[in-house]
Amino acid sequence: MKFGFLAHLVCACKSLRLFPLVFALQSVFGIAMAGQDLNSLFADKLPPGTTPLAATWIQGNIFLPASALKNGSQGHLNVFAKSDDWAQKVKDEHLKVGVRLPAVIFLHGCTGFHTGRRLVKYFLDEGFAAFAPNSFARPGREELCDKGEKDYRISLRREELKHALSKVREIDWVNSSRLVLAGFSEGSQAVSSWEGREFIAHVLLGTDCSWVGGSPDAPLEIPVLNLVGSNDEWGYWAGCSISDKRPKGSKRVIVPGGDHAMTNSEIPRLAIAEFLKTCCGQN
Repeated sequence: MKFGFLAHLVCACKSLRLFPLVFALQSVFGIAMAGQDLNSLFADKLPPGTTPLAATWIQGNIFLPASALKNGSQGHLNVFAKSDDWAQKVKDEHLKVGVRLPAVIFLHGCTGFHTGRRLVKYFLDEGFAAFAPNSFARPGREELCDKGEKDYRISLRREELKHALSKVREIDWVNSSRLVLAGFSEGSQAVSSWEGREFIAHVLLGTDCSWVGGSPDAPLEIPVLNLVGSNDEWGYWAGCSISDKRPKGSKRVIVPGGDHAMTNSEIPRLAIAEFLKTCCGQN
């Protein structure tokens, strides 16, 4: 099920006062919504003065781990950067006092965030906040899964990543010294091209790094985890070449029987949990 479809269904249920169904739909993902107007996430027109790049952040998904919430019993929380003071409101209304969270910036695949929602949850379960810019917030943005020059696509996603990084660094409840970069499919191809040192680790999901010559461009001192399914329908089953000179925890994991999204296995969840503990410290 695509998240776009889910959002419209949630909004329809709310308009009909079918709140039990709303909560049931949200609980499928184990992530609660913070009272946002989901229709606004899929608007065709941008608010006055909003650039297409800024929209990828404003209409992106932001997730808070249950372990950091005042009322964590309701599960992880999904919020949006809808106002200039959104981060302060999150701090005042939702976060435990004094919390500073490690975080992951996550780039979704070529069809959007619906698969990414499950993958992001693996990071949330380990106490990381997650920030997922929405490339499809750009008016006219098309799916480019089997078309479009790779240089253009990487440039587009890297621009979104750079903007999200600048925004995350402004948030006082995020520990900017513990940032992880991750992506799935098209997003992971863009992540594999990131050569900066702003992140303490990279996680590449559903890619063989073919857009950057087969091996990630991250500096050798940065640990990298690569996960691919052995039955990847896009042909990425060989994965990336991960140098043995990288820090402890760096490796390629081929998921037996896994499809492109690796939805049929617990291995990605377990591998990400182990990797984050090894590379990025305990919370």
